[in-house]
Amino acid sequence: MRNPQSAFKGLTLIEMLVVVSIIAILIALLLPTIGASRQSAETLQCKSNLRQLQLALSAYQFEHDDTLPQPAQDDDITDTFERGRVLWFNALDTYLDQQSKNYKANDVNERNYAAFKQDPAWEDLSATDQENARTIKMNEYLGNIDNRDDVPLVKFYSVEQLKRPGLTVIFLDGRAFDTPSQTTGDADSIGTQKFSATPIYAGLRHDDGANVVFGDGRVDLIKQPIRKMATGYRGWFDGDNGPQNLIWQVDKP
Repeated sequence: MRNPQSAFKGLTLIEMLVVVSIIAILIALLLPTIGASRQSAETLQCKSNLRQLQLALSAYQFEHDDTLPQPAQDDDITDTFERGRVLWFNALDTYLDQQSKNYKANDVNERNYAAFKQDPAWEDLSATDQENARTIKMNEYLGNIDNRDDVPLVKFYSVEQLKRPGLTVIFLDGRAFDTPSQTTGDADSIGTQKFSATPIYAGLRHDDGANVVFGDGRVDLIKQPIRKMATGYRGWFDGDNGPQNLIWQVDKP
C-alpha cells in the first residue's frame, strides 16, 4: 500500500522564493494602510481629548460668568496658589472629574498629567519628556495681566469679547518633544510654551495640520500655509502672513 505522505513534494527553492516575494509585496501594500489608519486613529483621539476639554471649559464658564481661565502662569500674580489655580491646565480639573492637583508639586503623585489633556503623542514620550512637555495648549493671546497700584489684577477674557467665536482659537494641538522637525533643537524642549501657544507653536502632527478648539465649541483639524525656518522647523506662519481665517488676538479686557 502506498504511503500517502510519499505523494507530497516539498517546495522547490524557486517556489519558496515566489511565495516569499508575494508575502513581501503584500506587506509593502499593507504598511501604508496600517500607518494611515494609525495616524487617523491618533487624529480622532486628539479631537476627542480636545472635545473633553471644550466641555469642561463650558462648565467652567458657566460658573465663572462666561470668562476663560488663564492660558499661562504669570509671575505677576504673586500668590503662588492663585497663580496655579487660574491656569487652564489646573482650572479645568474639577470639570474633568479629576481632583485639582499642583502640576509643580515635588511628589509626582500630586500632579495631574491626565492623558486626555494631551495629544496621543504624549503617551509615546519618555517619562522625562512627559515631565517637561505639554501637547495641548491654550491661545496665549487670551490672557492678560494688568498691574494697578502695584497690585496684580488678573483680567479674564469674556466670551462676549470674542467677536467671531467660530474663528477664534481657544485650544490647539501644540509643539512638544515629538514635533516633526529636521533638527531636534526645534522641539519645545525646555517648556517655554508649556501651556500656551501662538501660531508658530502649533504641532503639525496630523497630516501637516493641528486640531483646534474654537470659541463656538467647534473642534476641527486645521491646515495652514507652512513656513520652513532656517533651523528646519516647519510651522504655521505668524504675523501679517498668519494663518488664514483664524483669529488669535481679541480686544483687551
